[in-house]
Amino acid sequence: MRRANLKLKASLFIAPLFTATAALAVASYSELAAAEPAHQAGNFGVGIVGGIPDVGLSLNYFTTEHTSLQINPVLILGDDGGIGGRIDYLFWPSSIARGDALDLVWFFGPGGRFFVGDNGFAVGAELPVGLGLAFNDIPLDINLEAVPALHVLDDRGVEPSLSLGGVFNARYYF
Repeated sequence: MRRANLKLKASLFIAPLFTATAALAVASYSELAAAEPAHQAGNFGVGIVGGIPDVGLSLNYFTTEHTSLQINPVLILGDDGGIGGRIDYLFWPSSIARGDALDLVWFFGPGGRFFVGDNGFAVGAELPVGLGLAFNDIPLDINLEAVPALHVLDDRGVEPSLSLGGVFNARYYF
């Protein structure tokens, strides 16, 4: 019964998420031609994130041109289903390569994660490291992250363990 409720909750979460992302993209399509690059202080990005085994919303706010706060509320799919999230303070030191249409960028930063589901809860720290494409003519970035994590606390107590995950995200900036 709990699995059925979780799968229902999952479908209630995913459908509005993708609908809202599509609506934002369509509503802002006419502004794309005059848009500024995504990675500027004060820009707020909204998009999607997917990894193994989670999917969700990706939010990123550039506090300066080279730092941002990333928040990813996610839905954990599979046998260990539940909800969770990640909060990271990212550093974007420089571009690896620059082009007329886009820049190849890299980033890293400390963060935290949590998970609550059918099999209990977990809390930990993480250090995402990634590569991204930052478009110059449209306020969009697409990123791939490797996310090493230290799980510190779960419903059984303090039981440190390491893991390595990966995620893909795409965000449109306002």
